[in-house]
Amino acid sequence: MTLDRCLHRHRADNFQTIPECIYRIEEIIGEALIFYEADVLDAAALCRIFKEHEIDCVIHFVGLKCVGESWDIPLQYYQTNIGGTMTLLEAMKQHGVHNLVFSSSCTVYGDPQYLPVDEAHPTGACTNPYGRSKHINELILKDFYAANKDWNIVMLRYFNPVGAHTSGKIGEDPQGVPNNLMPYVAQVAVGRRSHLNIFGDDYDTHDGTGVRDYIHVVDLGKGHVAAIKALENSCGCKVYNLGTGHGYSVLDVVAEFRRTSGRDVAYRITERRDGDVAATYSCPSAAARELGWTAVHGLSDMCAHMWKFQSLNPTGYRSPSVANGHTPVTDGETVTDDAEALTVTDARRRECTRRQASAAARLPRQPIETTGESVTNDDGARKGGRPLLTTAHRTSAYGAK
Repeated sequence: MTLDRCLHRHRADNFQTIPECIYRIEEIIGEALIFYEADVLDAAALCRIFKEHEIDCVIHFVGLKCVGESWDIPLQYYQTNIGGTMTLLEAMKQHGVHNLVFSSSCTVYGDPQYLPVDEAHPTGACTNPYGRSKHINELILKDFYAANKDWNIVMLRYFNPVGAHTSGKIGEDPQGVPNNLMPYVAQVAVGRRSHLNIFGDDYDTHDGTGVRDYIHVVDLGKGHVAAIKALENSCGCKVYNLGTGHGYSVLDVVAEFRRTSGRDVAYRITERRDGDVAATYSCPSAAARELGWTAVHGLSDMCAHMWKFQSLNPTGYRSPSVANGHTPVTDGETVTDDAEALTVTDARRRECTRRQASAAARLPRQPIETTGESVTNDDGARKGGRPLLTTAHRTSAYGAK
């Protein structure tokens, strides 16, 4: 089950579509998903979901996540990122669910005092509201655990997730101007954008551009599986870095993407961006030692898999899909790619209706009022047949981050 903040819900005549990425995930895993919509700030909606399932643990991803944007709308970042966590904790406590994996960030370290950054590095000197919201969440969770020792909480400090699933069926599909490097580079390579803006080339790094620890999303996902196993072993409250331990500059990423895609990636140097630091990369040894987890994909895989997704889906999830053989739902709009244009018929809409009716028959429940958030449930069997609840943020109409 996944609680997913959907910023661009897609409706037509009160018909609620199923996001394209849900179909594609089902094709990859070979199982049907139950899809909900709800708001992580809506306590009543969360409680209804908890009542309908015997949930074993929660993976909490939901939150706003763009460093630059956090300077423009800081109150929304604090309300969503912090308020959402508190609402979720209350619902979990009320329903006796005491296992949580929290999606934190390397931004809690601020401008690193030393490299590589390990979990003992001081936190709190954050350089942007997004990072501060993550740091405050960590403090809340540590305080909460101190008062509730029967809980198990794992906080995972992500470094920079990039890439896509190896099938090319699912990947990062931001709507509007991408806020992260890799999808922007991919959109330049596929011809959707003319050039990449690089924010500063005068940092104290090997080529003057910012250095980051990029981690493949598949490795990141496996890190969460390892964290769940730690919860099952009553780990208490733990914090782990999830990164590769290697730093790559913006120009390193551009060069590798050019090599793997065979396409040019034009770029321009612009002024530095507020809140960015020169370099940060992880020491992931604690996760290797205690969770048995190590990242296996390098920068070449990250670029190659992202390019596969982008090239198969030139306009993202709204592309006529080469990858999965069916057409995304667009409620009658015309969608185009480099090869063809087509108008979506009612067939896919009827399929949405059938799927929703089937899900409702399997699990009777009251409709959930929504305010732009979405909840999905993988209904997967876990220990004792209890499902796993995850919360996830999505910045596109159909794509998952």
